[in-house]
Amino acid sequence: MQEHDSESFDLPEWGTAGAPPPPPPGTDLDDAAEQADLYLDVTAELILTTTQLPPGYRVRSVIGLVSAEGSASVNDDIGFNGALAVAKSAALDRLSSDASTSGAGAVVGIRLTVATRLNDVVVLAYGTALDVKQA
Repeated sequence: MQEHDSESFDLPEWGTAGAPPPPPPGTDLDDAAEQADLYLDVTAELILTTTQLPPGYRVRSVIGLVSAEGSASVNDDIGFNGALAVAKSAALDRLSSDASTSGAGAVVGIRLTVATRLNDVVVLAYGTALDVKQA
């Protein structure tokens, strides 16, 4: 994920059965994403979520599909899991950058696809970019 300074905020009530709880305050979202599936990252710039738009936001317009790829080599130092984490982080950073450049305030329905190519791990991240505002 991109480094950022953000103001503190309260995560919205999820209200959907089976939704994971938010990470505890002060949790580094990069560490949390490695331990569990990414489900929500809210910064002052962009919302990234694997679900629909969280409560408290309204869609102004649908910008469209955004996608990005990240890859890393598997070696003795980091192994497969380390390479997967590096590739995932690179893909989400690129997705964030592309979405922000297109004027998006959120990317919803994010999906990750993982493939291997020789000694490389490749992660494709894709979702729907939206122009949003707080309700």
